[in-house]
Amino acid sequence: MKITFEIADLANDKHKETVIELLDAYMRDGMGINAPMREELKEPMLEGLTKHQESFVLLAKEGENYVSLATCFYGFSTFSAQPLINIHDLIVLPMHRNKGIGKQVLRKVAQIGRENNCCKITLEVRSDNENAKALYKSEGFKDSEPPMHFWSKWLA
Repeated sequence: MKITFEIADLANDKHKETVIELLDAYMRDGMGINAPMREELKEPMLEGLTKHQESFVLLAKEGENYVSLATCFYGFSTFSAQPLINIHDLIVLPMHRNKGIGKQVLRKVAQIGRENNCCKITLEVRSDNENAKALYKSEGFKDSEPPMHFWSKWLA
């Protein structure tokens, strides 16, 4: 199966609609929040991504259909003195899973990282998401050395 990639142009109405549809599918998923994207978040999310200069959204197409998305942010590793990429969201639509699309998306992000002199790719994964962990491990992802935990603190 031929997968093609596009970096989302968030000034393009079709791309905006696609990003919302794919993120909504991710949120509705059992490994998301099991609820649809709130209507009042759609425009601010698109606006925020547009303003965030160190982000890109990678869209994957199978034929004419968008089937996957990776929301990525550039960061900087002080320990390596090089940029890095953090994959914040990775979704493959349920009907397109187990076809190797996730692997292709991860490989494309890695290619973008190499082209931009990045030292690594980071991501978070739910501890109970065995399918995602298997995918990530198959592409060389593993616990950091030493292992790290992803912590958060809500500010509002």
